[in-house]
Amino acid sequence: MCKWIIIVFMLFGFSTNAQHVSDFKTIDSLSYYLYSNAKWQELSEINTTKAIDYHYLNLRIGIAFFQLKKYHRAEKYLLKAYQQNQSSNVTAYYLYYTSVETGNLFLTAQTHSSAIGDSIKFTKIISAINLGGGSKLSANKEMAGNINFFNVGLGHLPAKKLALFQNFTLQNQQNNIWGDFTQLQYYLGSSIKLSNKWSVDFSTHLHLYNADIDFKYDTSKTASTPPAFPGDFKTDSIYRKNHLLKGDYNQQGAFFYLGATHVSGPLKISPFAQLNLENPSSSISETQWTEITISRVKPQTPPIENTQRKDSTIKLIDYPNNEQQIIIGTSIQYTLPFAQEKFTIGSVFYQPLKGRGKLIFSPFAKIKLKKSSLFISYLKKNNIPITEYYGSFLQNSYDNIHHQVNVRFSKPLSLNTSVNLFYQFEDKTDALSLVRFNSNLLAISISFKL
Repeated sequence: MCKWIIIVFMLFGFSTNAQHVSDFKTIDSLSYYLYSNAKWQELSEINTTKAIDYHYLNLRIGIAFFQLKKYHRAEKYLLKAYQQNQSSNVTAYYLYYTSVETGNLFLTAQTHSSAIGDSIKFTKIISAINLGGGSKLSANKEMAGNINFFNVGLGHLPAKKLALFQNFTLQNQQNNIWGDFTQLQYYLGSSIKLSNKWSVDFSTHLHLYNADIDFKYDTSKTASTPPAFPGDFKTDSIYRKNHLLKGDYNQQGAFFYLGATHVSGPLKISPFAQLNLENPSSSISETQWTEITISRVKPQTPPIENTQRKDSTIKLIDYPNNEQQIIIGTSIQYTLPFAQEKFTIGSVFYQPLKGRGKLIFSPFAKIKLKKSSLFISYLKKNNIPITEYYGSFLQNSYDNIHHQVNVRFSKPLSLNTSVNLFYQFEDKTDALSLVRFNSNLLAISISFKL
């Protein structure tokens, strides 16, 4: 009877405001009781202090968050418990499966042997294979054709503190008003663990762009001369200046990405810098000529027209070589504490340093479903190329993107296989033709873990 009276007193005094308790023995007894009776919600509400911060308390709170499926907060406490006692197999076990849920690859590698056993190797020459492809469907077929693409990716885990990923992409677009293009891309990214909270990321993304330009446009101006007297001719003079661009345009370029990532429970911050190097070459010639059409009309008389062509010139278009652009920025994301941490929000900021480049931002949100996930992002940028997702995705066009909405749905098919569906809506102004139009991108990829 006395035992239950003591327990009721402890719960009444400390379960709702446990963070105010400063007595070591009381917190230890209370946390042990809540842990033994699987009262995970009450246990998760106990906050440690600098004075009371030890292995078993952090372990119990970490397990409570794990049972509540709040994995980012579980990782925070389990990591503290692991640092206080690295010989604890129980801590390593929970920390391993927590890091799998949060996607903390390096923490998974660190605790793998203790949780799973040394007989199963974590490091692999090839750890994952990704196959994907799709099409960007133009809403204005008279302006631009569809962009078709295919990519192959390989993941590597050569060491427990080093992760590598490489990807090859082929793109082509035909039936454009300005010509056709083909682009080859190669990406190599690496992430190196510095500590349990810090890692450094470096990547390079090479691209080779080839375009066959065949584009004609004109500008017109009309001047009218009224009849000198009733019944006389009215004269319209139309001045049309024509431009014809024809030839090959090639561009070799490379993006270099250097950044760091800091993870503290549900908060993740990644400052970075990008360097864009381009070396374009062109054999495009521009032919210009002026057409003057004089139309004379008077009542009850067929019109008289006369067209003359003059001032024809041909010149080569000279593009500047070795273009350079430096962009700095940061990515910030936070996993919300409610609903079993199913919602993550964040944004990426890009600031070009050259000229008067405006700040570019891309807000995003992640939603965890039962056995799948949904990622939604938005982008608006001017005519400055950038890379996204640690340099892995190129936005290397000089098009002015007014609105871009991205939606990615990921679902595991088995323990080692998952499928990704991707949709993108884009509203942009083409950098060459200056025509604004929409497009819809549909893509699918399959990932295999080895």
